[in-house]
Amino acid sequence: MTKKFLLEQCRRSTVFDFKETENEPYWRNHDEGKESIRREFVEFLNTMDDVNRKKIEKWLRGIMKVSWDVYDEIDGKYDYTVEHMTPEEDRRYAYHEGRECMADLLLRIIMKKEYIWKV
Repeated sequence: MTKKFLLEQCRRSTVFDFKETENEPYWRNHDEGKESIRREFVEFLNTMDDVNRKKIEKWLRGIMKVSWDVYDEIDGKYDYTVEHMTPEEDRRYAYHEGRECMADLLLRIIMKKEYIWKV
C-alpha cells in the first residue's frame, strides 16, 4: 500500500460527500468533520517515510475514540435523544460524527476491506 494509493482514495471520497449534503446544517457540520480528517490524514501521511499500516490504524482508532467520548458525553446529557440539543451541541455532535465516519472509512481502506472505485 503506497502513499499515492491512500491519497487517491482520500481524494475520491470527497466526491461522494458532496452528493450526500442537502444543504442542511447537520450535513454541513458532518462534512466539515470529514474534511478535517482528510486534511489531518494527508498531513499525517506526509510525515511518514514509508506507509506504516499499524501506525495509521492506531492513529485512526484514536480519532474514533475521541468522537465516541463526545457522543457519550452528549448522549448522557440528553438521555440519548437529539431533539432537545442546543445548536452548539448539535453542531459538535454532527462534526464528530463526520470525523468518526471518515476515520472508519479510512480504517477500512487501510485494512483492505474497502475500496473507492474511480468516479
